[in-house]
Amino acid sequence: MKPKEKIINDIQKYGWHVVHILDDDRGEKYSYTIGLTDSFKHPEIAISGLKPDICSLIFEGIVETIKDGFEYKVNKEYDDILEGYNCIFRQISDNKYDNLFGKATEYYKEKAFNVYQLFYPDNENNFPWDNEYSLTIQELL
Repeated sequence: MKPKEKIINDIQKYGWHVVHILDDDRGEKYSYTIGLTDSFKHPEIAISGLKPDICSLIFEGIVETIKDGFEYKVNKEYDDILEGYNCIFRQISDNKYDNLFGKATEYYKEKAFNVYQLFYPDNENNFPWDNEYSLTIQELL
């Protein structure tokens, strides 16, 4: 099955698909969803710096919550995504979509969609925009 067919099949069967970028030309690794906008009227989600299997588990929990009718908002802390840590979503600028989310732009074609990046804190609960932030794996997409 071709990748494009797999994306379409997953969205038809599950309502969403995940793409893992293991190392792009900028040296970043991240994962993102495709299909949340069409299936659930929710922005797509991206996560940077974690292993694909961890991202998939996080996405599964987020999508189950979205399926129940919940809509995540930007700049609000959520304590039910990663146990013991608050997470925050921030919207990614749409001028980055073609470079970062090529499979999603190909899928949606001319249809508008948004992507929220999920940010997780370091062990001291600092986020990447905090001066005290200590992790180096999480990129601002």
